[in-house]
Amino acid sequence: MGELARPFALTPQAISHHVGVLRKCGLVEQRREGTSRPCRLRVDQLALLGSWIDEQRRAWDDRLDALEGHLGAPQ
Repeated sequence: MGELARPFALTPQAISHHVGVLRKCGLVEQRREGTSRPCRLRVDQLALLGSWIDEQRRAWDDRLDALEGHLGAPQ
């Protein structure tokens, strides 16, 4: 975690917490090698997440456009 924390203004404990969240989401794999715990980004899962975010963005854009049309319609 120290190596991951080095470029950021975060403690190794904070990095460990964030890596744990990413691991639970399936975006990072972590294994034990002696005393170190190397991490690997799961790019395939990141691509799936990107697709889901794009779908959500389109859905919310449509909803907000409909709301804007409703609010802007003459009464």
